[in-house]
Amino acid sequence: MTTIHPRRWTSIAVIVLVAGLLAACGGSPGPNSWSGLAVSGETAYLTSTDRIYAIDTNPETNHQQRLLWSYPPIGQNAAVTFHSEPFLTDDGILYTGSDSLSNRGAVFALDTTQTIEAGEPPDTSPTVNVEWAYPPDENALPLGSIFGGIAFDGDSVYAGANDGHIVSLNAASGQLNWVYTTTQRIWSTPVVTNATVYVTSQDHQLYALNAGNGSLKWQFVAGAVLAGTPTVYQDTVYAGSFDQKLYAVDAATGAKKWEFTAQGWLWDGPAVADDVLYFGDLSGRLYAVNTEGTAVWTQPLTLEGMIRAQPLIDGDRLYVVTSARKLYAINRTTQKIDWTFTTLQDGESLLTTPELAGDQLLVAPLPAGGSPVRLYALNTRSGNLAWQFPPPAPQ
Repeated sequence: MTTIHPRRWTSIAVIVLVAGLLAACGGSPGPNSWSGLAVSGETAYLTSTDRIYAIDTNPETNHQQRLLWSYPPIGQNAAVTFHSEPFLTDDGILYTGSDSLSNRGAVFALDTTQTIEAGEPPDTSPTVNVEWAYPPDENALPLGSIFGGIAFDGDSVYAGANDGHIVSLNAASGQLNWVYTTTQRIWSTPVVTNATVYVTSQDHQLYALNAGNGSLKWQFVAGAVLAGTPTVYQDTVYAGSFDQKLYAVDAATGAKKWEFTAQGWLWDGPAVADDVLYFGDLSGRLYAVNTEGTAVWTQPLTLEGMIRAQPLIDGDRLYVVTSARKLYAINRTTQKIDWTFTTLQDGESLLTTPELAGDQLLVAPLPAGGSPVRLYALNTRSGNLAWQFPPPAPQ
């Protein structure tokens, strides 16, 4: 496994402090922190530090053989790092973004259907082919670091960058379709639906863009930084803000429908089930609010650590992660905590929404310094650890 340099890891407290100052100053670095995670069948695709990993999640697999491939291959020096949530198409193309200390980012399209066998040492893992990367050369429009995920609508992919650019790229070729530029950095994932791209920027604004040509349909101004990904549900866009408010905005017009005031800064938009919105704040409180803006729970549930990531809903259960290396399984009707998992390494944070893989729950930590752990797999019934990637070194 490659060496991970501690300077790459910024604590969540510093991230939050930096983000809170964004309205006043324009020269802060990116977050260089959370991992990206997507699951298809029995394969997890993980963007973490300097690699993209394809991991076999079958519980019967030998733990030493879970790595299917990595990009770049293990042993090859990586020029960039990856934290953007990947998107996998039905035909096996994986789209993700990269970042770097020099604030230069790129969008990659990887073909996961054909594995390239490992070469001679120092290459020690199979890899996959890069179908295209944008920008293709130094003459193309440059992009800042990409920390949010990639959106896909069948024909195009969409990404937001740390330099304020929102780009649409041809999904097959990587050719630039259009670019729209905001006045501040973007750390969120665009959401594309009904030929509209919704994206938040740290200039306090939620943008609705025409997916075909990038023209502005409307923009909504919040009271503070919008750092996280919005949620689109039925005819409403929901966005959390650092003014402690969840905004409900008409998806067609950009008019504000209502706002709900939390007790801490809000990052991502809510998860939604049965017309109830579930979201957490950076004070560690978890809320349930209906689509009319009225609290469903009498009191929010207070958890240990800051809640940055959107909860995962699985039937009557919520899975919620916090910066205090905690994962909570919560009954969303009773607010009862069914079980809690604490990661194994001091200093780890959980900043990425977990993913289900059958009866397993996958959670990707922000590694602590030189900690090698990239992924935990838990039994959903008990919360017990089933396996971790990479596995512990043999004793």
